[in-house]
Amino acid sequence: MRNRERWVITQILKKKRGSKSASGKSYANHPLFQNSYDGILLIDSGQKICYINPSFLALYGTPDPCMVIGKQFLDTISETYKETVLSMLELFELTRTPTQPVEVEICNYEHKPISVCVWITDTEQNIKEMTHIYVRDISEWKKAQSYLTQANLELGDAYRDTLEGWGRALELRDHETQGHTKRVTEGAIQLAMMLNISIEKIKNIRYGAMLHDIGKMAIPDSILLKPGPLDASEWQIMKLHPVYARDMLSEINFLKSAITIPYFHHEKWDGTGYPTGLKGEEIPIESRIFTIIDVWDALLSDRPYRKGWPREKVIQYIRENKGIYFDPKIADIFLKLQQ
Repeated sequence: MRNRERWVITQILKKKRGSKSASGKSYANHPLFQNSYDGILLIDSGQKICYINPSFLALYGTPDPCMVIGKQFLDTISETYKETVLSMLELFELTRTPTQPVEVEICNYEHKPISVCVWITDTEQNIKEMTHIYVRDISEWKKAQSYLTQANLELGDAYRDTLEGWGRALELRDHETQGHTKRVTEGAIQLAMMLNISIEKIKNIRYGAMLHDIGKMAIPDSILLKPGPLDASEWQIMKLHPVYARDMLSEINFLKSAITIPYFHHEKWDGTGYPTGLKGEEIPIESRIFTIIDVWDALLSDRPYRKGWPREKVIQYIRENKGIYFDPKIADIFLKLQQ
């Protein structure tokens, strides 16, 4: 609102409401005003502070009401928030409708900023010429919020570091190519972002990819580390590792939502995968994304039982298995990224 418009509104309101009356003093002496936990101010039509309660004095940092009374209310507000509070006052003057609390800062007696919530309401009908302002100190709450945010960040880092450690331990036990877990995690996240997957699903992809083979911890070394091909009975045991992963992770609240990849990443688009034989879009999209990345990295990498394939051969394998092993739409997007 422009200065000229503000001046016109102020003049109109001054004529309508007049100056403060004795009723304001009576209201300010009321126990509810004096004993309120929140700071309360009464300001006149010129936005001058007429009455304040002890809580606002304490917030402002002085025991002397004379240091506050007579000041312009906006002079107590930090420069950054003056326009916000002025807009609140103007809206209230026009509508006489109580405002919602707004987070701003006031400058106390020592010119130090204090985080507060401010809202404006009306007083009793007999002192309608006054504007009633509440000011609540939220500085401690803001500190607690900051500490909580930092604690959550640190906890998230600790979870991530733990999962990465588990992933590296699995690579060592399974004689997996070093860095496989990190590569497939980063690759799956990149592909998910290309598909505009939600942030929540991307978080699940991150944690699920880190733990995609955690179920192999329950597979005997004689099978997991066997240098030659597995026989039929050994293969049936190996195919249980997604089930073991589901059972292990379902007991950890933090990781329940990340079960999708460890449990379903061996399912195939045509329904011939394991452990449940899901088909097409029955397979969660997180797993459909991860499967392509996992196969891509596995085929490119040297393993104890074979050399890594050339890049073009892996691209051809994925192209040939669209609609069989892989989601064809996701495979097409992945292959475009490899061009």
